Amino acid sequence: MNEKRADAWMSSPAVFASPEMPLAEARKLIPQDQFRGLPVLDAGKLVGVVTRGQFLPHRPVEGAESVTEGNQTVAEVMNQQPIWIKPETSMAEAAQLMLENKIAVLPVLSNDALVGVLSSFDIFRYIMDCCNGLASERKVADIMTDYVWTIDPGSSLLEADRIMSPKSIRALPVVRDGQLLGIVTRSDLTVNEPGMWGTRVDKVMAKPVLTIAPDEGMSTAAKMLLEHKIHALPVVNNKGKLVGIVTESDLFLATMQRLA
Repeated sequence: MNEKRADAWMSSPAVFASPEMPLAEARKLIPQDQFRGLPVLDAGKLVGVVTRGQFLPHRPVEGAESVTEGNQTVAEVMNQQPIWIKPETSMAEAAQLMLENKIAVLPVLSNDALVGVLSSFDIFRYIMDCCNGLASERKVADIMTDYVWTIDPGSSLLEADRIMSPKSIRALPVVRDGQLLGIVTRSDLTVNEPGMWGTRVDKVMAKPVLTIAPDEGMSTAAKMLLEHKIHALPVVNNKGKLVGIVTESDLFLATMQRLA
């Protein structure tokens, strides 16, 4: 098989949802560490894609601490004009589609039938596998985001969502008095348990936090993200201070720029 084609890297058979499926049920179909989105099929035909953000439970109004999930279905939130590719589509073309359209999952269709799903994680694996030499030439400090949004451990998940959603942030470091205590991700906001929005961040955050130094190479950061199946690494200097964050998207974009 041609290693530069989408069908060499896609997930197959593909997991998919149906339009009438309740969101709570669809959310259980994919392990959280692999989650990007789900194709939606109706009578075997692709009719939409539902993504990570659309799986977030209903957010309560200002001042409320909890909300009861209704009977919302996949059809009510899915993207009804999904972008898709063919098995023979090149990985470079697939990567360009994701970057230009700011999407993280591409259904793969052959003769109108779903044969796989290609995610941004798959693109990232391909790039690092084929272009490791390019990645190792740059340092984390060169490509990291140096302005980092953070949150206090005593804050609620609702407060975390209000920071993350408008800015499309996928990982939020939890900091108190300059000390990095943990990290909360978008996946932590999809649990949809009673009273979840009022839950303190420090009750669900991941800890201890996997970090990286700013002078480490991009290839080291890539290996850490891939091996631990995470999407972001806080960047900490030799004094223990949080100086940035490097994400899968940062590495993805930086490597694609080198390939251009």
